[in-house]
Amino acid sequence: MELTHFGHAALRIVSDGTTILVDPFITQNPFLNHADELVETLAADFIIVTHPHADHVGDTLAIAQRTGATIVVLADTHYEFLATNDLPVIAPNFGGEVQLTPTIKIKFYPAWHAVTTDEHASMSAGFALTIEGKLLYFAGDTGLYSDLKLVALRQPVDMAFLPIGGYYTMTQDDALIAASFLTAAHVLPIHYDTFPKIKADVTRFIADLPDGVGFKPAIGQPFNF
Repeated sequence: MELTHFGHAALRIVSDGTTILVDPFITQNPFLNHADELVETLAADFIIVTHPHADHVGDTLAIAQRTGATIVVLADTHYEFLATNDLPVIAPNFGGEVQLTPTIKIKFYPAWHAVTTDEHASMSAGFALTIEGKLLYFAGDTGLYSDLKLVALRQPVDMAFLPIGGYYTMTQDDALIAASFLTAAHVLPIHYDTFPKIKADVTRFIADLPDGVGFKPAIGQPFNF
């Protein structure tokens, strides 16, 4: 499969002709040049949004309207744009599994992260993707919690995407513990350095992980996994 990190929590996964975007925060993303052009050209079959904060919803509506992508969100979570636009949506609840394609399956897990938008209290989520026989775990915005250990009980986590910026999410030191809870073979740090409050020392974070586990790909550059 091919993965791309666009900075913050925005990611792309391409596998067997299917393109998945995660939390596509593009036009307001300070890490990206030519972001407006990117929003007009990104392909998408599915867009997974972990929670309704603006830096995670990002450009979901614009991309979905242009591409016809199916939006995947946690059940009973309030997204204003979903109430006013006729878009294809898949909305499982925590623990439910959905087969997105014959080779790609998603399962939502809780994320400890408060969110209220437009006077609506909502939930936040992380999720696991089973794809090409591998398990990818996207923590979303979350603090550290011990139930992360449950994710790896059925299958080892091949790659974990963990927030390290602190303030709104777990700190990088807590993310080290999360990586051990998940027994992750590889860890890609997300959600850091975008804003002053979430500055992190990503070099130290990677150095503090076991050898070969942590890595930081170039922003916007695809890599094979």
